[in-house]
Amino acid sequence: MWFAQQSTLAQGSAVFYLKNDERPEDSLLRVLWDIEDHHPKVADIQIQGLALSTAEFNALSPGLQDQGFDITERPAGFIVNRRHSSL
Repeated sequence: MWFAQQSTLAQGSAVFYLKNDERPEDSLLRVLWDIEDHHPKVADIQIQGLALSTAEFNALSPGLQDQGFDITERPAGFIVNRRHSSL
């Protein structure tokens, strides 16, 4: 969901929610693919408020790299950068 009129969000921000039965790593992938589907030209994605364990992050990172994304862990989230324009 896009909240263009929400004053507390930066322009171009979106809010996504973790589904009740969803693992955090699956949530991250869902968000990335939602962004990919609706905004394929976005190259840099900052994700905040989603915590992954070191094992979850390490398991997820190679698959994202295979799909053309670099992911960097940050405090309280991640930075995801697209290396090329299509998956």
